[in-house]
Amino acid sequence: MEAGLSCNTNRKHRAGLRRCILALMVSVLLLPAAFPAVAQAEGGWSEPMLVDAAITFPEVSCPSTSFCGAAGGFGKALTYDGSSWSKPADIDGNSWVSSVSCSSSSFCVAVDWSGQALTYDGNSWSAPVDIDGTNRIIGVSCASSSFCVAVDEAGNALVYHSSSWSEPVEIDGGNGLSSVSCPSISFCAAVDEEGNALTFDGSAWSDPVGIDNGVVYGLNSVSCPSVSFCVAGDGDGNALTYSDDSPMRSYSAGSTKIAGAQKARRDLGRANIGRAKALGTSAGVPVTCIGSSDATCTITLSMRTGSRRPITLGRKTAQLKAGHRRLVRVALNKAGRRLLEAHHRLSATLTISQEANSGIAVVASQLVSFSARG
Repeated sequence: MEAGLSCNTNRKHRAGLRRCILALMVSVLLLPAAFPAVAQAEGGWSEPMLVDAAITFPEVSCPSTSFCGAAGGFGKALTYDGSSWSKPADIDGNSWVSSVSCSSSSFCVAVDWSGQALTYDGNSWSAPVDIDGTNRIIGVSCASSSFCVAVDEAGNALVYHSSSWSEPVEIDGGNGLSSVSCPSISFCAAVDEEGNALTFDGSAWSDPVGIDNGVVYGLNSVSCPSVSFCVAGDGDGNALTYSDDSPMRSYSAGSTKIAGAQKARRDLGRANIGRAKALGTSAGVPVTCIGSSDATCTITLSMRTGSRRPITLGRKTAQLKAGHRRLVRVALNKAGRRLLEAHHRLSATLTISQEANSGIAVVASQLVSFSARG
C-alpha cells in the first residue's frame, strides 16, 4: 500500500468507507496544526528563527525591508536580504562588536571594544581599522555612506566623512556615552550613563544637558527618526522624548514611566550590600537584611555593550534572614567568562534588587572588577 491513508471502495464495505472518508477529512483538518505555517498574521511577529548560535547579543540595523545587517559578539556579522539570512562571517577576530549601523544595502559600519571600525560595501567587510586607540567604542550611527558618528566610553565622539574618521573629540567631560542616533548629516543626538543628552548640528556639539539624572542605570539608548524628534530610554524603565517645537529645543521635562522601579525604590530599604570582591570568575558580596521580616534579594552582575539594556553576566537569588548578614557569591555566566577570557579584565555593575507590590527596586549598586589573572 502507498504510504499514507487510503480507503477501500468496495461497495460491500460502505460503513467502513464512510469511516475512512471521515478519518481522511479529520486528518486534513489537523494538518495545519501538525505543520504550522512559518508566516504569521499580518502585522505580527514571526516565530524565533535561529540564524547563528555563535553570535552573542547581536546588534541589528535595517535601512529597508529588503536588507538588514547584524553584527555582535566576538567578531561575527551576517546580512538579511528580505527572505533569508546569510551565513555568519568572521569579520573582527576575537574583538567584541558593540554596534552596527547601515544606511543602505551597500553601506554599513560596525565598531568594537578595541577602538576599531569596519565598513561593509554590499559584498564584504573591510579589515578592522583603529580609530580610537584603547577606548571601547559603544555606539555608531550612519546617516549616509559618507557620514557616520561613533561614541565611546570615555565621552568622545568621532565623525566619519567620505572615507576617513576624525580624531576622537571629547564632548561629554569623560562621562561614558552609551548611544548615538543621526537621522541626517546636520543632526545627531547622543546620551550617556549619567542621564545627560547632547546634540550635534553638523559642525559642533552642544554642552551636555541633564535630562534623566538620579537613575541607577542611566540612559542607554536613543533613536531619532528625524531632526525634530527623538526618544531616549534608560535602564530604570523611563522613556524621554525630544522635540524642536520648544524654543529651548530640549527633552521633555517629565519622563514617561514604562516600569514601576522608581516607586518601588522609594518603598524599599530592607537590604543593602557591602563592598564586593572579585574571586576568580565570581564575586562575593556581603548582603544585610534590614527590618523585622525575611527578604528575597537578587544579586546581578551586568554590563552595557551599546545602545541596549545591560547584558546580564551573572545572577543569584538569595534568601536573607531578618537582621542577618550573608556572604553571597555570584558566578559569571558563559557570556561573562568569554568576555573575561577575551579581554583579560572585566568591569561589571553589581546590583541588589527586591520585589515589591509596585515593581522591582534596585536597592544598591557598585562596580566590581575581574581579572583573568585573579
